[in-house]
Amino acid sequence: DANVAEDGRDADVDGGRPPRADGAAAKPRAAPPVVAASPGPHLSSSTTIDVDALQPLSSIPIQEAPSYDSVINFTRCTPRQKSGGATNWCVLCGKLEGTGDDCVTIPKQNKDVCKICDTVTWKHNASGAYFKWC
Repeated sequence: DANVAEDGRDADVDGGRPPRADGAAAKPRAAPPVVAASPGPHLSSSTTIDVDALQPLSSIPIQEAPSYDSVINFTRCTPRQKSGGATNWCVLCGKLEGTGDDCVTIPKQNKDVCKICDTVTWKHNASGAYFKWC
């Protein structure tokens, strides 16, 4: 069952774009460029939480802190990737380091955690432990 526009075009094939004035077929849209740095798959290790919704601190059990590798959501940018021109990314939100739109600042002493992610409270999904970068 084809998705046909009023002018007879197959909207699924043409992407719903109107025909070109010169009668030529519409070109498919180009995919966004591949970025040299990629945080890879989201590991879903930790999530941000609303501190105001937390139960009283006295009711939260004390437990051993989870390891760094178990709480990060994205693997770290390796020295080899950096030497190959890759841009560093935040290991919690996955945003690229830089000055452009949707980029973040990652202080050198922050173990690849951006300035935004080090201001919120996180919950380690596997253990239920709450943590904050400082």
